Amino acid sequence: MSSYLKSDIGIKASVYPFDDAVILEFEFSDAFSNNDIFHTKSTSVLEAIRRAKLDEFPFSNNVVFKGTNYYLVDKKVYLIKDESSSQWTEEQVYIDIQRIINP
Repeated sequence: MSSYLKSDIGIKASVYPFDDAVILEFEFSDAFSNNDIFHTKSTSVLEAIRRAKLDEFPFSNNVVFKGTNYYLVDKKVYLIKDESSSQWTEEQVYIDIQRIINP
């Protein structure tokens, strides 16, 4: 994704895995360099949501995420992706990036 940004912009990416999906959090700033943080697997979707600080959304523990879900909160971009192989192809990654940079 960094190839789409100005050269002085860093990306902090945090990964919050749970059950059959993953929360990806992206923060962009000229105040830090690129950094990836992988968190341990959460025991429930609500724990992952709490850890990623997405509590403001009224999710229940029964929520099931399919495909890719996009959220913009406090200058951060969140993607919640299911673990199906179709969501992790190069083509899907390109689609995700395009949706982030060209909403």
